[in-house]
Amino acid sequence: MRYFLPLLIIQVLSGWLSVGAGALPGESVAAIWLPSGVGVVTLLVLGQPGLLGVWLASLLVTIPVTAQLTGLGMAWRMGLAAAALDALQAWLAMRAWRIHETRHHANFLRQPQDLIWFWFWVCTVPALATAPFMTLLQWSCHALQDPSLSGVARHFLMLVLSNIAGILLATPVYVLWRDRGRWDLRCNALRHLWPVALIGLILAGALLIYPPALALLLPVLLATTVRFRLPGMVVAMLATAVIISAATVFHIGPFVHGDSLMVFINLQLFLFSTTIMLQYLALAQELIKRHRVQLESEVAARTEALAQANERLKELATTDELTGAPNRREWQRRCAQAVLMARRQDTPLSILLLDLDHFKMVNDTHGHLVGDLMLRAVANTCRETLRASDSFGRWGGEEFVVVLPDTSLADAEQVAEKLRIAIAATHVPLDGGLYVRITSSMGVARLRPSDNDLDDLLTRADHALYHAKEYGRNRVVLETELPANDLPAKHG
Repeated sequence: MRYFLPLLIIQVLSGWLSVGAGALPGESVAAIWLPSGVGVVTLLVLGQPGLLGVWLASLLVTIPVTAQLTGLGMAWRMGLAAAALDALQAWLAMRAWRIHETRHHANFLRQPQDLIWFWFWVCTVPALATAPFMTLLQWSCHALQDPSLSGVARHFLMLVLSNIAGILLATPVYVLWRDRGRWDLRCNALRHLWPVALIGLILAGALLIYPPALALLLPVLLATTVRFRLPGMVVAMLATAVIISAATVFHIGPFVHGDSLMVFINLQLFLFSTTIMLQYLALAQELIKRHRVQLESEVAARTEALAQANERLKELATTDELTGAPNRREWQRRCAQAVLMARRQDTPLSILLLDLDHFKMVNDTHGHLVGDLMLRAVANTCRETLRASDSFGRWGGEEFVVVLPDTSLADAEQVAEKLRIAIAATHVPLDGGLYVRITSSMGVARLRPSDNDLDDLLTRADHALYHAKEYGRNRVVLETELPANDLPAKHG
């Protein structure tokens, strides 16, 4: 309700402005009845309580004007009835607005296709519904300057067009207030001055010097709408309409020729055609902007999804699917880098080749599912036991391989023993509270200056692993413990 008093004051001031500077000579109807649009805004902002504000504002505007024609007593009776009709007109327009929002589950007047409903149901129908009763009321109270049938028809037509113009021009202000949080118009204030300067210059020239120059106003209004979208269009068109209407009332400008009815109609044709065109353009600009933002958002989302997919593909290409450890190719790449760094910095490097003992028996006895769980458990044990600088991978089957940078053969033996003990303590639970354990055999080799490539290092580690198997399994064998004439052999 903090908006009640400001909206009431605005509606009263707009009514006095419309009467004082908008009523054509010889007519009792303003060229643009702005309170009709402000009344709709009041109900859209306040809801049903806004009816009191619309009724009270209409009363404050109608009684002083009518009292000059009919006397204070009649003005009170006419004012009360006219205020009720104004409130009804605003309620009908507000109701049409809310019906559209309910049907489409979206804010109204945000896209070009909303304008047909706005022009007809919000602007035209409420004015047509209340204008006959308002005309009849003014006729019965002797407030019409021409009470003849033609005069009444003339007054009715002007009353309808005046109210439609007020709703058409003022109601979109509510959209600016409703969506005030999403207008990105914060920029250098000087950039906002060029439409004001150009519109003011063209209006001054057209109204005071050369009336046909008013045609130059259209491209400036178009540029303002494109640049500042709906806010720029609403403010520019509302100010332009008020200035041109006031100038016409004072016999200035291109619409002053002919009788008052033709002056009124010519003015309305200009205002209606220009406003309708600019409203469509403004909402089209809003739709284009929303689509562009949506497209940018979708492109960003798809780019992120593509990056994630690429990372996933990279992970799949370098990771063993079962254990999550680096696969053979990825480990060889990391080991080659570690060997290159060790030789460049002249630091020791060792590798550890690990094979699970009797793994085939586990598969044959408990099934491949338990075997897969055992491989995963061993991989997790390696992650938890090894240092962050060490890199392990699945070599194939039940074999794993570890590269130990900056590690001598003696230190590598300690790492291997620690890992062997940890693997021996690893178990996979079975049904019935049972579990299965497994041990491992390991061969350890160190990098030598004479090694031509990684295969030389791996061959010695494989040879040591073979002897660990031969010597009873569940043990660590260093390459230095091997007989000099021993050759690598396949192990199981």
